[in-house]
Amino acid sequence: MRAITLAAVLVLAACGSAASVAARAASPSPSAARQPASLPSPTAARTVHTSIDAAMGFKVDLLDPWRPSSCNEPPRTDGGIYIGRADFVVVDELHEIGTDVGRGYASVGVTVTDNKEGLSPRQWIEMGKIGTAAGTALRDVRFADRPAVQLVPGGTYVFADKGRMWAVGADLQADPSVKNAADAVIASFVLLSDDELAAARLGATPSPAPRRLDDVINGLAAGFARKDADGLALLMSECFGNALEKAGASFVTRAREVADLRAAFASGLTVVVAVTPVKGDALLGGAAIGSTWSGDGQPARSIDLSLRNDAGRWRWVATIRLQH
Repeated sequence: MRAITLAAVLVLAACGSAASVAARAASPSPSAARQPASLPSPTAARTVHTSIDAAMGFKVDLLDPWRPSSCNEPPRTDGGIYIGRADFVVVDELHEIGTDVGRGYASVGVTVTDNKEGLSPRQWIEMGKIGTAAGTALRDVRFADRPAVQLVPGGTYVFADKGRMWAVGADLQADPSVKNAADAVIASFVLLSDDELAAARLGATPSPAPRRLDDVINGLAAGFARKDADGLALLMSECFGNALEKAGASFVTRAREVADLRAAFASGLTVVVAVTPVKGDALLGGAAIGSTWSGDGQPARSIDLSLRNDAGRWRWVATIRLQH
């Protein structure tokens, strides 16, 4: 698998984390990524705030410590099909980690995609367009002020609106104790009205300025030479992948990756970046450059730095340890 292909999978997966950067001599550890995260004290002040997703067009109310995932990305069109996903998690940025087999903490997910066949929610489910477990029953309900079908058990709601199909539900396998809090997030889900959507998009944070591939490559070389974790953070995506070539993959937030890098540099890690050759096909939006990691008590290893073009802005999105 080419580096850029794997990087795309990492970031678009329920985008975890590798073991620390200093331990990249080994493959990412799913068991490490699924360790229970430390949550804020129950006695800490808790407030409710409304989270508005201007790109997808909905809002939910979140009670601390729930927050939008740092790995949420803008909706995209894939093969002519619109796809959007947003997750809400109960851990802070340093504990938001996961692997290609899932997260180790509870989450609420919202998905939307084109319903070009004009299917009803029940038809959508029965045609297998959303995963269901054996024994799942379908219950006709109303959700978001629209006819919907609820999956029981599980509680996911599926409904249609304006040519698209939505699904709103929770993944509580890692922490069933937060079911009531997750149910409250789901119950607060509201689609934005046209006026609310226009206002939200008008007030949305402007897209960052374009950035060239060469600027990112040279920035990575300079940042690693200086062992400057904060400088490297400016080149990273908000959700960062770590993987072993043709094997396990994981993701972390940028905050976690930067913290791991800072600790690794303090432990003696040295990274030499090869600015050429550039691997992959930059015209298709993906590329990678090589690097050698050593000096931290581990054998020297070759790691590709995977890069991606997001709407004209290149970013460093993953590391992939090569098996040779």
